[in-house]
Amino acid sequence: MRLLKYALLAGASLLPTLPAIAATATGNLTVRITITNECKVQTGSDLNFGSHGVIDANIDVDSTIGVQCTTGQTYDVGLGVGLGAGATTAVRKMTGPASATINYTIYRESTRTQL
Repeated sequence: MRLLKYALLAGASLLPTLPAIAATATGNLTVRITITNECKVQTGSDLNFGSHGVIDANIDVDSTIGVQCTTGQTYDVGLGVGLGAGATTAVRKMTGPASATINYTIYRESTRTQL
């Protein structure tokens, strides 16, 4: 088997060197994609009220939610009431140690008119 292999290799080197032949062919290629309407939440910053002792005035903080949609797609952002016992969208409740709660409300804008 080895002799045959070497013989073929030796015989291959005796062939005349031929120039490489290059050719160009053109044609058509169909490319398709179907874009479906979709929205995704891309970012959401924490709503951090910080550290406070006695709360005797509103504590205003900002948070943002970033949404990306396909062109022309409309969307609404809805937030659940959270895990605080008895929470509603108008009065949310954070529950801390020993089941202590604190009420808070999330508004769409700084004038506090749209929940």
